[in-house]
Amino acid sequence: MEDECIHGLFPGTCSLCATGAPRSRVAKRLKPTTSPRSADDPIAPLSGDKDVSMPVFEVEPYLGTRTDWMPAISGYPHHLRPNGWLYLRCRGRLAARVRVPLLSWRDDRPTRTGDSPGTFGPGLIFAVDPSTWEPFEQSLGDDETRMRQGYRYHRTDQAGVVHHLIADQPLPEGDWGD
Repeated sequence: MEDECIHGLFPGTCSLCATGAPRSRVAKRLKPTTSPRSADDPIAPLSGDKDVSMPVFEVEPYLGTRTDWMPAISGYPHHLRPNGWLYLRCRGRLAARVRVPLLSWRDDRPTRTGDSPGTFGPGLIFAVDPSTWEPFEQSLGDDETRMRQGYRYHRTDQAGVVHHLIADQPLPEGDWGD
């Protein structure tokens, strides 16, 4: 079977390719991206080898089966593994976790904490499996200061201890329990 052209059609059947027309915006959206600009852009599947954590001001508004998404406020988490854990960091600890099967897009990402309602605007979200929410309790210890903002990557060992890992480094040798 022949490969598709850049417009998603079979070579020789595409009138845009035959006329030498430049790549259109539609053609660019056919390729999955890690930086979507709208709901029309296909989002690249998760392909990393780590879990991820993100900071939140409060855990309670998120924890539970009513929450099926979380804002991906720091963009695409390149090192998040398929169906990996998303940990919520709050007050110097990992306080809850949920499985992330994929990333998606939402036109409206309202905030759930704070005194005045707001929005993160349109953008990426972690499409979480709401049946996997669970409280979690592990102090960040000495790592708390450097984990204030943005994503941090982790893996869990056989004893259930979550370890902080550097994003671009390969997974260290060890017996990972997850």
